[in-house]
Amino acid sequence: MLKKDTSSIQGALAQYCRDGIDISIPGTSPERLKQYRKLVLNVVHSILTEAYPIAVRFLGTDNWNELVERFFAEHKCHNPRVWRMARELLEFVEETGYHKSNNLPFLPDLLMMEWTEIEVHSTPDLEVPAHVLCADNQLLSLPLVFNPHYRLLHLTYPVHRIHRADFISKPGNFFLLVFREKESGKVQFVSLSLQYAALLETLLESEGLHALGAMNALIESGSLSPDSFDEQKVLNFLKSLQSKQFILGKAA
Repeated sequence: MLKKDTSSIQGALAQYCRDGIDISIPGTSPERLKQYRKLVLNVVHSILTEAYPIAVRFLGTDNWNELVERFFAEHKCHNPRVWRMARELLEFVEETGYHKSNNLPFLPDLLMMEWTEIEVHSTPDLEVPAHVLCADNQLLSLPLVFNPHYRLLHLTYPVHRIHRADFISKPGNFFLLVFREKESGKVQFVSLSLQYAALLETLLESEGLHALGAMNALIESGSLSPDSFDEQKVLNFLKSLQSKQFILGKAA
């Protein structure tokens, strides 16, 4: 156990590194403390800038630096793994309403999209049931085996289309499938309509259910109207997901 004085000094030094408010610590000089704080801040900036390259480009250097330094000064990180600091930045933005007070309503969605890429890429390999490639004419009628390394996102702003100048002015309901390719480990993003997002969610949550059954279940429950699905278009959608390695095939 640390001595009381040692613990107190460590706490004071940690707080100074976060907020930069001048302190006096026996055996140190103000200039050395400033250099130490600069080194710590550089590490924090490096971690978060690498995690959120799109947000950095969109906000600009000055706004991004202000956000990072406010986060580091005000937020006490809970997770000892430094790479998860990026997740805590997202939580900080949401909890403090930073995006509202700075007229950046889309920022939580943008950070969530970029964080999800990190999370999906970093998830430990999960066991996948034995499977074989599914013939096109079986994709609708057989239970499918899905890639387990994925997230389904429901967004208010189309941040996956951030290159479009008008994306901020078009809030709504947007759905994004984020998954890791089985062979390459590359993270893929697939934009989904409401119907296909509902279909995928139903299939992923219902073991043994096939696509035709999922469509019928959604229609019978009143979640979607009878004209929501065109079987040929759904088949093409499933073929596309199999070619992208999100659908791995059928059970062997």
